[in-house]
Amino acid sequence: MNKSLLSVLFIVLMIQSGCEKNTITKEPHWYSQDSGTQNYLYQVVFPSSDVGYILTNNNSVLKTTNAGKTWTELPVKLSTDLAYIFFPDDNVGYAINRYSTILKTTDGGHTWSFVYMANKPHLNALFFVNSEVGYATGGDIFEDKGALLKTSDGGLTWEDMSDKITSKWLYSVYFTDENNGYLAGDDAILKTTNGGTSWTSLDVENNKILTSIFFTSPDAGYISGGNKIGDKGIIIKTIDGGKTWTTVHDGTRSVSSLCFPSARIGYAISRDRSSKGLILKTVDKGQNWSVLNVDIINSTLGSLWFTDINKGYVVGGNGAIIIWGKE
Repeated sequence: MNKSLLSVLFIVLMIQSGCEKNTITKEPHWYSQDSGTQNYLYQVVFPSSDVGYILTNNNSVLKTTNAGKTWTELPVKLSTDLAYIFFPDDNVGYAINRYSTILKTTDGGHTWSFVYMANKPHLNALFFVNSEVGYATGGDIFEDKGALLKTSDGGLTWEDMSDKITSKWLYSVYFTDENNGYLAGDDAILKTTNGGTSWTSLDVENNKILTSIFFTSPDAGYISGGNKIGDKGIIIKTIDGGKTWTTVHDGTRSVSSLCFPSARIGYAISRDRSSKGLILKTVDKGQNWSVLNVDIINSTLGSLWFTDINKGYVVGGNGAIIIWGKE
């Protein structure tokens, strides 16, 4: 074999070797991402795989358009003490503050306008079934009872449906479709099968504050929270559309947020005795939960969101953004 042919073969082998190296990709893992702020990050939502929003404690919203690689601060100057955000799509979003105000954006958070202001409800959570139908829930600031608002026209008008419910304060709302939905709060789980026209109280243990709801199907769902002093957390599960509930986790302190990227795999956030954040995971439809060893957590955690089983976001104190994925 002559030297020229040997040289060609050597080059081909080197190219093939290089291609093989380039096709090797890292497995998903937890890593930190710079948020550009030291403010507490309360809540994260992703209406699509690339576009996401984070609510901060200084009444601003951080936005990403590249799946969390970079974040831009979008000040919301029309309100103070923002409590919750929800984006039905990449550009249309809603924000509530704790003093009965609902804001709306149609340009991806760059500008906001008032769409509702009332005297009584103190609002805690939002959920939109589709682009037109949405709900806001909370409590009556003058009485120890729950509050519920509904829009059927994309937030232009809101109907006060608080007289439809008989419960104490509410902290979470979730709908599996336009008719079937759930509310959870202070010793309360309620269900509607007619788009909020009427609600039925479901059995729940006393001395519980329930703060997060997530359903993986019309029948299978999870609610998390804890006792009223916050030193004992809980995750409960239903497989019959809320008729019965089973406790599937009670081994950590209050469990504040839930998300299932698939029917089998789910995540939740909690905290230890020193208030350091913990991430919980299940791989068997919520039957068993384990605390993950994520050593980059150094503060309390506020919220989490997964766009699929290979991409997830957890936010919390000191501007922390912790991502599950491939860097």
